Amino acid sequence: SSSGWDVYSDAREKERRRAERPDDDEEKVAQILAELERAHSEASQAKSEGNKDKQREAGKMIRDLKEELKELRVDDPSSNKSTEEKEDTIEGDMGVLFAG
Repeated sequence: SSSGWDVYSDAREKERRRAERPDDDEEKVAQILAELERAHSEASQAKSEGNKDKQREAGKMIRDLKEELKELRVDDPSSNKSTEEKEDTIEGDMGVLFAG
C-alpha cells in the first residue's frame, strides 16, 4: 500500500514517530488526535474493502495512539460516552461477569 501506514507496527517506526512529536503537550495531543482520526478512517476504508491485514494494521495503530493519549492523561476522544455512562457500562459488564 502506498499509504505509508503499513510499516507502523514496526517497533523502530513507532519509536521514530514518538521521537518526532512536538515538545508542547497541546501540540502533541493535536498531532496524535489527527493521526487517530486518520487511523479510524483507514480502518473504516479497510473494512469496506474487506482488507483484513489493513484493518489489523489500523487497529494496532489506533491502540498505540490511544496508549499515547493515556500516557498524556487525555481521555479517549473516540468514545462519545460521558464518564458516568462509561462507569455505568463497566458496572453493568462487571455484573454480567460475576452473575454466572
